[in-house]
Amino acid sequence: AQWAALAWRGGLSLVTRPGPKLQQPAGQAKIIEPIAGLITIDLQGQTVLDSSSDNGIVVLIKEERSAMQENADWIIQIVAFITAMIMMMLFYRQAPRGDQIDLPKGIVLASYGRRMIAGIIDLTPGFVIAGVLYDISLGETVQYWPGNGLPKVLAAMRPGFVVIAVTVIHTSLFELVTARSIGKWITGMYVADLAGKPASPGPSLVRALSRVFDLFAPLMLVLMVISPGRQRLGDILAKTLVVMREPELPQEEDEGF
Repeated sequence: AQWAALAWRGGLSLVTRPGPKLQQPAGQAKIIEPIAGLITIDLQGQTVLDSSSDNGIVVLIKEERSAMQENADWIIQIVAFITAMIMMMLFYRQAPRGDQIDLPKGIVLASYGRRMIAGIIDLTPGFVIAGVLYDISLGETVQYWPGNGLPKVLAAMRPGFVVIAVTVIHTSLFELVTARSIGKWITGMYVADLAGKPASPGPSLVRALSRVFDLFAPLMLVLMVISPGRQRLGDILAKTLVVMREPELPQEEDEGF
């Protein structure tokens, strides 16, 4: 039988020219010229081509993967979530109650909208670098993001690991020095202690490094919704808040005579 080896559906396929009893399926790629005249081919211990028969055969060869490789995404997600839950249970009692937050006049807790925009801005450098390194689009990076629950091998998650690493590194450096990341600077927010003053380097570094839990297990961000201080896990650990200056309301002009 004439045959050719092709990459197909994530594995290796051997395509043979249909014999008298083997009809080519509709829509199948055009059979290309044979590249060797072998009788049999063994690959990874499997006989994938036996041209001694009249029909020939086509067998899809899939890479043999360990259980850890096949379930790498779920393992990462479960480990990150369990670790974050344990830390939350240990430190959640330290989260301030609503009546314990006493910010200075003119300073308020940052809104969810601003924090979301700042997060997107902070992720942008990582996505750009990953795209350049792996020649991969934004959608593909998100599709193979570690911890999103979709089945994929560890190697496919490398762009996501790059995004996470770049994000954690640059936000940690900026918040360590200025108490605000690039995204927070653009959106007018900063990291503060419970008294509303810019956080010192130690707490800023703790909250920035703990961002890795939010990136691996995004469900942990629900803490911001249920926490009176709108704190994520890193804020609870570092005893910090994300604040901004209170927007000034437009004053109505006096319509006197």
